[in-house]
Parts: sequence; C-alpha cells; structure tokens
Amino acid sequence: MMHRVLDSISLITICIVLATAETPRAHGQQTSVAINVTNLGSGNVVLIPANDPTFEPAAVALSADPIITQLKPFIAVVWNKSDEEVAAFSISWTVFLNNLHDVTTVNFMYPDSVTKVAFPVNSRNNPLPPHATRLLAMPYDLSIWLAPQGSIETIRAASVRQHRQYADATQLNIDVSCVLFVSGKLEGHDCSELRTKFSAYLSAKQALYKAIVSNVDSGLSVDQAFASSEALVSTPPPIVRPSAGQEADFGSEYPRLAAEEAIRWKKTSDKNSSDVITTFRRAILDRPFVMSQ
Repeated sequence: MMHRVLDSISLITICIVLATAETPRAHGQQTSVAINVTNLGSGNVVLIPANDPTFEPAAVALSADPIITQLKPFIAVVWNKSDEEVAAFSISWTVFLNNLHDVTTVNFMYPDSVTKVAFPVNSRNNPLPPHATRLLAMPYDLSIWLAPQGSIETIRAASVRQHRQYADATQLNIDVSCVLFVSGKLEGHDCSELRTKFSAYLSAKQALYKAIVSNVDSGLSVDQAFASSEALVSTPPPIVRPSAGQEADFGSEYPRLAAEEAIRWKKTSDKNSSDVITTFRRAILDRPFVMSQ
C-alpha cells in the first residue's frame, strides 16, 4: 500500500509533478470502477461522486468545461450543507488495483477564514461557505485550475497520466476524513494531521502579518515592509518527487506560501497599498484559535 498526504496549498507543485512524472504502463483500457463514498455521520459536509445521479447537474452548475468528463471517475463535488463556513477539510481517495490499494489524502486548508476578515478573492485561499459546493479531482481543488489564472492544460496532462496509472483499477473509495469549521469545531475520525498542519499554516500567516504591520508601524514603507517576503519567494521552490512509499513533506513551506499569498494581495491593492496593511492589521488574532472535537 502507498499512502501519501498532500496539502491543497502545494497543488501547483503537485500537479506539475503529476503531469510530468513517469507512471506505470497501462495493461489495457480502463474498466468500470466501483465508487464508494463515506461521509461524516453528521452529514454537514458530503461528497457527490461521479456515479451519483445528482453529480452531473451539480458539476455543470460549477463548470461546463469538458475536463469534467475526462477526469471521471476520479472527481467529486463536495457540498457544505451546514450553516457554518468550513476552514479546512481532508479527503481520502483510495484506488484498488492488482490486489493493492493506493491512498491519497488531501488537506484543503483556508486559515485566513478564522480571522473573519474579508481578504481579496483568491481561489487558492477560499474557504467553503455555508451551503456551497466545489469540484474536487484527485488530488486537487479543481476550482483553482478552472479560474482565469489557472492552467487547465496542466490538469488535462495529469489526468491522462492518472488514467494510465490506474487503468486496471476496480474500485475507488472517497472519504471525508475530517472537517474544521471556523468556530474551531472538528468533525471526523482522524483529525490529528489536519489539526497540526492547519495550526502550522495559520501560525505562519499570523507571524507574517504581525511582522509586516510592525515594519510599517516602525516607519518603513509598504514596499520595505514586504522586502523579506519578496526575498523569501524569489527562488522557486524545488519540485518534490517523493520516493516510492514516501510522502511529500511541505510543512516547511508554510512561511513561503504565506509570503506568496501576501505578495499577491499586495499587488491587487497597489493603487492603495494602505488597504493591504489595514487588512493584515485586522487579521491579527487577539487570542489563539482553539480547535475542539
């Protein structure tokens, strides 16, 4: 069994790897795959798989791109049926083939949501609103790639490789492993990893906001306040190719990813750079964010 754990914030790197990595040669055309879904007992967040009669209308409501058909069966709609915004969630995809199974768990994390501050629209950091739906495709948030700044061709190439790799698959299990709401409430049976990674990502963002605001308060210009963040992201991250049986570890990348997002928000506010500082100042939490299950 291979079990990899990925973070949605590193999806660009992951998808480039998927689109370029060598995969096992397929032994034949992909046969029909049985799809099973396990949702949380509360029913607050549910998955609609590709074999569900309601999948097509739900997917088309989100996108009419032909990639939806190409990605089947490794695609699903996630639906937040609760009255509360979702700050993070974990989805596990288990593919059964050749008497083996391959497990991929993806953590989708949106730490800025717990600040209750309205940040500029950014598809890589959009929490899941109450009663909203979103397209997921193993192992990524498809809305990122369908957005204007996305690269859907990368997903098309990755999908071709994915279908070759899993050409002999007979069964696909998709599970909602854990959900974190903005109130701090956790639901799920295996939330330890999501709790740890979300805390690390939130801490990296909070530390960055405090540093930038402090720099401005000390008399530096906005550009000067962002200088260390610009330096941090000036070198592209390495493409990680985990060895067989190993997981990609992006934990050390949270400060860099936080800096990347802060710089993007600054660029959207360049005509009034004080706006981004005001946003960061308001986003600094006055008490620790507590998660409970």
